[in-house]
Amino acid sequence: MKVRWLESAITSLRAAYRFVASKDPDAAEMIVIRIEKTVARLGTHPLSGRLGTVEGTREVVVPGLPYVLVYRVTENEVDILRVWHTRQDFH
Repeated sequence: MKVRWLESAITSLRAAYRFVASKDPDAAEMIVIRIEKTVARLGTHPLSGRLGTVEGTREVVVPGLPYVLVYRVTENEVDILRVWHTRQDFH
């Protein structure tokens, strides 16, 4: 299944990267790699995440990190909506 990053998800990923990179660039790279691996898995297992708190969405925790990917599954693709740090307010 095709995976598509919405602008909101790209923006939140970039913000997470910049925040961590300001303190530890290597850790920021590792975080992005783990997030990308988790997203790639959604392409083959789109229903692997739990039902989201917002109707019509799903959520998957990035293994070993305090990040949750918020996404929705359509007939032909997985739309990544947001990269959410668990210490952030969700709404």
